[in-house]
Amino acid sequence: MRPALRPLIGRFALATLLASAAVLPARAVEPTGNAIADAFLAGVEASGAEALVVESVTGDDDTAEIVGFSATLDDEGEKSEMAIDRIVIDDAALADDRIEAGTVTLNGVTISNGKGKFTAGRAAATGVRFPSPRDISSGANAIAAEADYDGARVDGIVISGEDGYTVPVESVSFTAEQGDDGTVTRGTIAADRIVLDVASMPADDAKKELTRLGYDRLTLSFASAGSWDPATATGRIEKLELSAEGIGKLTVSATIGGLTEEVVEKLRNPSDQDETTQLLQGLTIAEVSIAFDNETLVNRMLAAQAKEAGTTPETLADQLATALPAMLAILKNPEFQSKLAAAGALFLREPVSLVATAKPAAPVPVAMLFGTAMMAPQTLPQVLNVDVVANGQQ
Repeated sequence: MRPALRPLIGRFALATLLASAAVLPARAVEPTGNAIADAFLAGVEASGAEALVVESVTGDDDTAEIVGFSATLDDEGEKSEMAIDRIVIDDAALADDRIEAGTVTLNGVTISNGKGKFTAGRAAATGVRFPSPRDISSGANAIAAEADYDGARVDGIVISGEDGYTVPVESVSFTAEQGDDGTVTRGTIAADRIVLDVASMPADDAKKELTRLGYDRLTLSFASAGSWDPATATGRIEKLELSAEGIGKLTVSATIGGLTEEVVEKLRNPSDQDETTQLLQGLTIAEVSIAFDNETLVNRMLAAQAKEAGTTPETLADQLATALPAMLAILKNPEFQSKLAAAGALFLREPVSLVATAKPAAPVPVAMLFGTAMMAPQTLPQVLNVDVVANGQQ
């Protein structure tokens, strides 16, 4: 991604977008007569920024509709302009200056600065819990001062860099499931159809390689789902999937132990790098799977390399497959080398899918893996019970 776009993407990710409307700094706003809108705008005012404008407010006891919302944001000296055509807070209740709403919808969102612009046609969240102005202004608890929600989705996103490079994104969505104590125990994140125009990309190695392989456009999607069970101190990456039309799909899953409530809290709020390293070494790996489903990527790579070598893709694939046993001898693990070479040769000759799994007999501490990697790296496949399968064949 181009450097000019990174600040926009980082700042205006979905969670920030939906939370920011509740915590924007603002100048004093006259009471509107709608209790929900007044509480919302008081939260805006609490963090104390510039040039807040609201054109009109309507609603009733449990609804507020705010039209023509705009403000100037100041993030450590970097100013941005934010405008939202219409904000609707619905099915809402107010207690102790805190709003709980069934749904919050933003229509026509624009955020811009000197490095680019972010726009979204619609953003909507369900089960939204806004902080009170007191929570925001006190700054005593950063988590308590952020808006919280059960699920959210942004549609019709366009991210533009200062040089005009534009990335459209069809949608981004989040969900979060909480236990009785408010702890998030399961969540999902997805981004659908992120479109990159290769011809308009900067002239770097990535563009050169993509052009060499014949790609003129990339359409990427990302999906993830994970869960955490505090009772067993176990976390699971159920799915971490990156797919690209015409390229392929990479999918990762894993089960990690040792994630006690104390460890999770410290990892969420790291204060010391050495302590974080120690915490990570105390975790255990119970299972890992990495899978790649090929569409045309491997075929194109073989075709491009074969053309440069003056041969055919089939001949090149055979040559590479034949050379694999010798190339893998560096691993110094004959049993694993044989398994890997067989799977690699099958995949090269018929590139459909390649799956690597690690299923140790008992969870393996990360600290033990570090030690093994330094002292006897050739034994890692046995320690983790690694298997590699091509095209679904053992």
